[in-house]
Amino acid sequence: MHKHRLLAIIGLIISIVLGLIIYRLAPWNISTFDRNSSESKSANESYFGKFVVTDKEIYCAFKFFDDSAGIYRMDDDGKNITKISDLPAYNLRVYDNHLYFVNSKTLEILKMNLNGTEVEVITKGSEFAINQQNGDIYFSNYITMDGIFCLDITGEITQIYETFSTALQIQDDYLYFNDDHDFLIYRYSLDTKNVESVSSHSSSQFVVATDGIYYFAGYLYKVDKDSLEESIIIESNVQSFSINNGWIYFVTNAQASNEVGSIKKIRLDGSDLTELHSGDIETYNTFIYIAGDWIYLNEPFSISKLMRISANGKGYSEVILP
Repeated sequence: MHKHRLLAIIGLIISIVLGLIIYRLAPWNISTFDRNSSESKSANESYFGKFVVTDKEIYCAFKFFDDSAGIYRMDDDGKNITKISDLPAYNLRVYDNHLYFVNSKTLEILKMNLNGTEVEVITKGSEFAINQQNGDIYFSNYITMDGIFCLDITGEITQIYETFSTALQIQDDYLYFNDDHDFLIYRYSLDTKNVESVSSHSSSQFVVATDGIYYFAGYLYKVDKDSLEESIIIESNVQSFSINNGWIYFVTNAQASNEVGSIKKIRLDGSDLTELHSGDIETYNTFIYIAGDWIYLNEPFSISKLMRISANGKGYSEVILP
């Protein structure tokens, strides 16, 4: 009797241990990602700002040129998806418990509660960034194409740059942006108001990381923040990329490279190139976002599918919107 009881206890212990091992290895358990990564936030803002991550939830916008457009809220695992607004949106930002975004039809910067109520028009604009320290909004408008402006909390608007931009980000007391004339990346000091170029190649998408400025212009480049020295990280046709916990996650441009489209990762120093998934992904104009515990992929202009995959390349599947 005691022998059978002992065997039962041993079997239970083995089951628990195996269960823990399976849980640790399962594709949904991907503690690889840093939820509060400033690099992933910067990347998400680069690619039409379709994802924004809070402490508890993910807000995302899809089909912003389609009648079925809307803003959705979901859990980290892509479940419990709720549509909170029918407005066509991009450039999502969260500040002071409010969701800010651009209405893609009216090109107005709007503000609303996180549950989708009390929508307020802030100003006309197609791109914007919010200074999280004081609430100042820096914006540009590709319809008027008359420069970059600052809207401070008193409501005063000041022009800070003569050429408009299609990408605006605030990091490290700088406003980073690309100039629509030469598409080089510049930074504007929020303290001294000085402007300097930080890239030698034209690019519309960049990520401001803790150790440098990353952008792609055919190849993926890194610029040292202090010396502004430039180096090549990946000699590959990158479609889009994100950075999290020392890794660069990127989608290859299959049409440009005549290769099978794939999702890959590589360390910040250019080592340990690893393929996560390939073969059945649409990579032309497909942008990559890291939100919560998953990598999401979506083509921003069309009504294409929203796909996701874990950091270890498992669980590639479609997220079904309600």
